[in-house]
Amino acid sequence: MKRDPIVIHLDEAGLRLDKWLSIRLPEHSREFWKQRILKGEVTVNGKKVNPSRSLIENDQIEFSIEVEETKVTPAAEPLTLKLLYEDEWFFVVDKPAGLVVHPAHGHASGTLADALGAMYPKGLSDLSGKDRQGIVHRLDKDTSGAMLIARDNDTHEKLAKLFREQTIDRIYDAVAWGMPASLSGRIDAPIIRGDVNRKKMVVKEDGKEAKTDFRVLSQKDDMTHLECRLLTGRTHQIRVHLAYIDHPVVGDRLYGGWRKGLALEYHLLHARGLAFTHPVTGEAFSVNSPLPSRFYSYVRREDL
Repeated sequence: MKRDPIVIHLDEAGLRLDKWLSIRLPEHSREFWKQRILKGEVTVNGKKVNPSRSLIENDQIEFSIEVEETKVTPAAEPLTLKLLYEDEWFFVVDKPAGLVVHPAHGHASGTLADALGAMYPKGLSDLSGKDRQGIVHRLDKDTSGAMLIARDNDTHEKLAKLFREQTIDRIYDAVAWGMPASLSGRIDAPIIRGDVNRKKMVVKEDGKEAKTDFRVLSQKDDMTHLECRLLTGRTHQIRVHLAYIDHPVVGDRLYGGWRKGLALEYHLLHARGLAFTHPVTGEAFSVNSPLPSRFYSYVRREDL
């Protein structure tokens, strides 16, 4: 007898199957899972695989119902999140830089999901899973700014549809090294997960379509303050695209934006605003998050 399959999320991609199982279901050892996989008692997308099989996004993992998955319930943690907007269907939080959005490998607690669990003990939408209640979309750990949180599953699905149809205007502030060749433009370059470093995304012809519009706001020293708009929503998209045109985000260690002497804990990328048609009322909706203080030394005073 089979239980419902577990679907692999993007942040879990790249892990070996046996290692992923030992992390997701820690009541059993990696060796235990290795033997189960070899016996065909664990399948990926309905097929028998090797324990070393590298997982990819949307893989479906099935195993015997005798093995009970430990239910992950976000812990009630004393982190107060700033609300930028709130109504009966959804709200918008101002995520601080350095905060992981949901539990994942290496981040079992202390996440945005944990804080939401403490603030809303009666629960939020669970379409993304019990450990990701309310979360409709993600921001990278070190990226700050506006994030949508759905109260119920119906609203969650409506908001997710807006993201799928790319009808949500997503505006970011970025400080990049150097000065782009033009004051505005579009970066149209497909993105895919790297073969060598699975935590890093790369521009490659066989990647997924990715488009970013940018506009220069100002310059200070050898850095440029940019307004970026996402036309697609790939992992690390703005960071990858700016690095691709040789203007990486200042402070971005993964994509070449770190320089000796920088007094930065987190890179200079901030989700400033969201704008879309409210999925329930049909009214125009927009919300903005103010520029965080870590930007102050790297942008012109008039940009604050």
